[in-house]
Amino acid sequence: MANGLVKYETDTGEVKLSPGIIRKYLVNGQGNVSDQEITMFMGLCRYQHLNPFLREAYLIKYSNNSPATMVTGKDVFTKRAAKHKDFDGAESGVYVQVGNALEKRVGTMVLGGESLVGAWAIVHRKNWEIVLETSVSLSEYIGKKKDGSITKQWSEKPATMIRKVALVQAMREAFPEDFQGLYDASEMPVDGELKTEPVEQEEEIVETVDAEIVEEEVSGGSTQRGIYEAELIDWANGDLISPDEGKILHKKLNSNFNDEALKALHRETRKKVIERQKVLEKDPPPVDEDAVSVDNEAVGIFSEGQDG
Repeated sequence: MANGLVKYETDTGEVKLSPGIIRKYLVNGQGNVSDQEITMFMGLCRYQHLNPFLREAYLIKYSNNSPATMVTGKDVFTKRAAKHKDFDGAESGVYVQVGNALEKRVGTMVLGGESLVGAWAIVHRKNWEIVLETSVSLSEYIGKKKDGSITKQWSEKPATMIRKVALVQAMREAFPEDFQGLYDASEMPVDGELKTEPVEQEEEIVETVDAEIVEEEVSGGSTQRGIYEAELIDWANGDLISPDEGKILHKKLNSNFNDEALKALHRETRKKVIERQKVLEKDPPPVDEDAVSVDNEAVGIFSEGQDG
C-alpha cells in the first residue's frame, strides 16, 4: 500500500498516521491487520477527523482468522452531537417486561424479577418539528463470543449496553453528515473494555514521521493515493452511493489508474476492482454532468500528485 503519511486536522490538533504507526501503536488485539484494513482505518479517521491517539477510534483484530473491527470512542457521539448547532437534546432508556406488562423507562434500571427486553432513544433537532425515535431489541444486539456465550460487558451490564446502542443509532439517523460510517463498540463484536488512556508515541518515531512528511511533500500524491485506495476498496465491495458516483469513479480509473494503486490492494479486492471496471466499460451508468465537472477538479489534483 502507499507508504506516505496521512495528515489531517481534528478538534485536538493535527494527526499524522502511517501504516507503520498504526501497526505499532493503534491495533487492539492479537491479530495481524492487513494493508486493506489499515487503509480503511486511515480513511475513516481522516474523513471523520478522529484522533485515534486520544482513543476516538479503535482498530481491533482478535485473530488472523477474523476481520478487523473499527469503532469510535465512547464519547465521540455525545460530544459531536452537543456541538451541533441543531442538536436540541436527547432522551434514552430501556424496555422492561414486568409480569405481562411492557414498561418504557428512562435510564437503565432493571429490578430483580424483571426482564430486560430492549431500549429506546429520542433525539431532538431544532430544525425538525418531529423528534427522531429509535427502538432496539436486546436479542438482536446482545454481544456473543464465537462459542455462543455472552461477552463480559453484555453479561455484566446489558441495560447500559443496549441503551447505548439505541442512543447512537438515533444520533446517527438524526445527524448522518456527522456520524456517517461511525459505530460504537456496543454495536459491534467487541469483547471486553477498550483502553481509554491516550496513546503516546516514542520520540524517535515522531522524528521518523517528520522525515516521511518531507519526503511526501517532495514526491507528492501519497496522501491522495491513500484516500483513492480507500475509494477503490469501497467500490470493489459494492458500496456505491449512486450511479453517478460509479461513473465518476470509472472516469478516475481511466484517467489515473496505475499499478501502484492496484498493488496496494489484496488479490481478491483487486480482482473485484478489475471486474467492476469491465462491467462499467460495457455498460456505463448514467451520469450527472455537473457532478463530473466538479469531480474533474479533484481528478486533476490527483493526477498532478501522481506526476510529482
